[in-house]
Amino acid sequence: MAEANGNAVDITRQEELLKYHEASRERPPGEVTVLPLSQGDRGNEDKLAELILYIAGQIRDDPDGGATKINKILYFAEFRHMRMYGTPITGVPYQKLTRGPAPRRLRPVRQQLINSDSAVLERDDYLGYPVHRLIPKRPFNRSLFTDEEIDTVDRVVRLVRPLTASAASELSHEDMGWRMVVEGETIPYSSAFLVKEKDLRITDEAKATAARLLKEWEASE
Repeated sequence: MAEANGNAVDITRQEELLKYHEASRERPPGEVTVLPLSQGDRGNEDKLAELILYIAGQIRDDPDGGATKINKILYFAEFRHMRMYGTPITGVPYQKLTRGPAPRRLRPVRQQLINSDSAVLERDDYLGYPVHRLIPKRPFNRSLFTDEEIDTVDRVVRLVRPLTASAASELSHEDMGWRMVVEGETIPYSSAFLVKEKDLRITDEAKATAARLLKEWEASE
């Protein structure tokens, strides 16, 4: 069990989910099976609310900075942090949706921010498309986050901010976690460690090291 900043992530549980999804490839196309969430799988929703406030503030002046973009920044940040440090930022479950991954309980968490007068939801449009823009009414609670978590989010914001919401969705569709499940399923955090074959780079140094280790293993037999 890995712990960071009060969040516990059961890596064994995530490995089990990954095995489940590997086996699920034999299901008929289009069949949706939502995995039951075990106790604790809801993650830290209070922290998610503060993270949403932070991201909303970061992209407040982005003309296309609506819910779709916030969802993608959340997802990329959580899974990047998982890949870099072994734990996600909030640990909340993300599900596969048509327009890309999103926190499974985004709407109730966002509504809680609105009900508590921490944010207001404005309906706007961008190039004729509706944009649901969350406007923070107070600063986010910085004390809940490590420096590494904030740095991870800031890096992702810089990557996603120049993109349109549609382009950000398309980028998320390239992610292995989104591709390995069917719509409505939870994306396992362990998928953060999967690499697309075209992105795999085997250097000459890595090949030489592998050859050396193989010789050492053969000599020990």
